[in-house]
Amino acid sequence: MRQKKLSTPNICPGNNNIVFNALNGYFKIKYRLPSLRESIFFSIQTNVLCYLFFMRKLLPLLTCLVILSPTVMLFSCSHTSKGETVKFENLAGRGELYYKKFSAVPFSGKVTGIEQGTLRKGQRTGTWLTYHYNGQLSKKGDYKSGKQEGSWVEYYKNGQILAQGDYKSGKKEGSWVGYHDNGKVSEKGDYKNDKKEGPWVAYYDNEKLSEKGDYKIGKKEGPWVAYYDNEKLSEKGDYKIGKKEGSWVEYYEDGNLFQQGDYKNGEQEGPWVGYHENGQLALKGDYKNGKREGSWVEYHENSRLSETGDYTNGSKEGTWLFYNVDGTIRNEADPEIDTDEGTGTYRNGIKLPVPKKTKTDKGSAAEEQGALKAAPVTPVTEDASSETEGESDTESESDTESESDTEDESSETESESNTEKRSN
Repeated sequence: MRQKKLSTPNICPGNNNIVFNALNGYFKIKYRLPSLRESIFFSIQTNVLCYLFFMRKLLPLLTCLVILSPTVMLFSCSHTSKGETVKFENLAGRGELYYKKFSAVPFSGKVTGIEQGTLRKGQRTGTWLTYHYNGQLSKKGDYKSGKQEGSWVEYYKNGQILAQGDYKSGKKEGSWVGYHDNGKVSEKGDYKNDKKEGPWVAYYDNEKLSEKGDYKIGKKEGPWVAYYDNEKLSEKGDYKIGKKEGSWVEYYEDGNLFQQGDYKNGEQEGPWVGYHENGQLALKGDYKNGKREGSWVEYHENSRLSETGDYTNGSKEGTWLFYNVDGTIRNEADPEIDTDEGTGTYRNGIKLPVPKKTKTDKGSAAEEQGALKAAPVTPVTEDASSETEGESDTESESDTESESDTEDESSETESESNTEKRSN
């Protein structure tokens, strides 16, 4: 019986049967293939080797691509700034993103210089350090997607801690503590959504209490008390939405009362009274919308009257009287000497000049007398006095002669009347 001839698929391209047949015969002779299955298996191997043989021209190119692929990737990364290092001074911030100067591509890589950290597509990420210009650390903390996150610490130029607390999505949150540059606590309290909230306490650098009260949405609210650094009370009163409201009392550093009155929407309103440091009354009057209004009186420390008059919208108006410490009137009549204060008439806070007197009636005796008083005194010389004496002598002689003539006429008249009487 005639044995069936085994045939294997020929997948080599073109007229390459010679090579294929040679390879196929080589495998058959070498391995003495007993079955059709093995013959097909080795035929496939032959076809593979054929392809590799006739595609030898492509192998060098593929090899080059494999070898050069890391270089291409590094070039690509370098082109997108990934892994590059740049000084912070050479970056430009645009919103929350950072770019290399003269570049439109958000920077990715490490940042050195006065601020140090990592940028990813222009956003800060990971731990960042900021320095003062003297080289001391200024801030230290983490960023997430370009916003401050977690614990942060801020420092003075001398290296002391300025403040420390937590951030959440770029906003202060939770407990925060502030410090003076000597390391003593300056203030402490809580933040909520980047605004002070609840009880807060502030201290002087000698650890003495400065002020205490509550905040609401970042503004003072309710009762507040402030102190001097000698622990004496400075002022006390209420706040409403961050502004003083209602009754307030203020004190001198020695504890004596300074002034007291009411506030409305952060401005003084209604009656106010002030005192000197020795306890004597200093002033009293009314406020309207934070400005003095109506009648006001002020006193010297010896309780004597200092000044009195009216205010209109915070400015002196009308007649004002000023007094010296000894109680005498302070009257600045000459406007060239004092136009801002002193007894006189005021308009819009400015003292009006005193009008100068003019001579309108030449026959007025009072004005003539004033003119004489104002006229300069001319010194009298000896020649002038002798001439005056001569003139007076002449006048007296003429008066004597006239009198003698009158007497002669009268005697003649009497003699004539007597003669007539006798004749009769």
